[in-house]
Amino acid sequence: MNPKDFVHKLLKPDGSVVDYPPAGKAYTREELQKAVEGYIGVVKLLEGYIMIINEEGQRKGLPINDKATELFRADPFRRLFLSDHIVGNALVCRSRGKHIV
Repeated sequence: MNPKDFVHKLLKPDGSVVDYPPAGKAYTREELQKAVEGYIGVVKLLEGYIMIINEEGQRKGLPINDKATELFRADPFRRLFLSDHIVGNALVCRSRGKHIV
């Protein structure tokens, strides 16, 4: 799986993928929080991409997101951590300085 194929896509636990581009040139904090339904956490992916997730998702018992987990594990180093799962909604994007685009 290549993260660039999912830029500006919201990966949902039910397996659906929804377009979710920023309203302007970069995402606002409110847009990110709405996407993941809570406080945001950042997971680094391959090739400089990032995944925005719900920071409290594990604690809240959100459902496992298989597609986001597969993307997370595309990094060979992360395959060692098979017990780690992404839960809840996940948004794939890029980080440019202080902005998430």
